[in-house]
Amino acid sequence: MFTEAQFEYHPQWIMNVMPCPHANTHMGKKKADFVYSVSDTRIRVINQNATWEEALDYCEENHTSLLWIKDGNDQEAVKQWLEVKNITGTFWIGLRQSTLFGFWIWRDSPVFESNWKNDTMPAMPFSNQCGVINADYTWSDEDCSQQLPFICAENILKY
Repeated sequence: MFTEAQFEYHPQWIMNVMPCPHANTHMGKKKADFVYSVSDTRIRVINQNATWEEALDYCEENHTSLLWIKDGNDQEAVKQWLEVKNITGTFWIGLRQSTLFGFWIWRDSPVFESNWKNDTMPAMPFSNQCGVINADYTWSDEDCSQQLPFICAENILKY
């Protein structure tokens, strides 16, 4: 069973706690009841351990994807949210290394901005192929079969 923490984000960096409208629908199990959103994306921290592939499957089945950080603004928003909520640890994000070419990608698009630990992108053949965000908000590589909590993202439909 996966447990979700969700928080709603507002531009003034004020957090509002609100019930998750799908609290009883995810995998038939009740989840936490908080939502966080920035811009048109909502993120959910899943506090159960899974491999990177299991995390990806869960996020794709229940949300949109594992979290991907497209630029410095996204990185700062995620960092500030994790700080405000005092969420620490290492979490799978949607970052993966191409086993064929060795470059890092967000699901199916290249990484243009990065926040690698020690400002060094892990390079093949010495790297693990899956990415995490660490307690210090930097990214690093981990063995994809390691069991870690993870962060999902979903697009918010605007009408």
